[in-house]
Amino acid sequence: MLDDVDMKILETLRRNARVSYSSMSRDVGISEAAVRKRVSRLLEAGVIERFTVEVDMGFKAITFVSVEPTYPCSEVSRKILSIEGVEKVYEVSGEYDLAVLISTTGYREANHIIESIRALKGVGRTYTMTILNTHYRQ
Repeated sequence: MLDDVDMKILETLRRNARVSYSSMSRDVGISEAAVRKRVSRLLEAGVIERFTVEVDMGFKAITFVSVEPTYPCSEVSRKILSIEGVEKVYEVSGEYDLAVLISTTGYREANHIIESIRALKGVGRTYTMTILNTHYRQ
């Protein structure tokens, strides 16, 4: 169970995954050693999946993918992740089975990526939306 201190640590890391433990300890109000232990516990519990950097290549899109019933979503997801320009694949509920985040330099490259997705065995249909702007919680 996450307490208020854990939530403050997570919020601090969400804003800046490169923040130092000493800076985080000042912000959260506990010792640096306590912050290190809590971050380790959050990692081991899977609450923190990984530390990463978000990159803006200039063009992003979300492609929703229907997977044919005879193919496992995990198998199709792995194939999609092997395509350069695919940033993430989410298994989702609803009309589509997967949501694919594409990050590239322009619409021509994105179209090539989408065509590569459509060519994969197990992919039924796709629906793509371009991302116009991204808003973050402060």
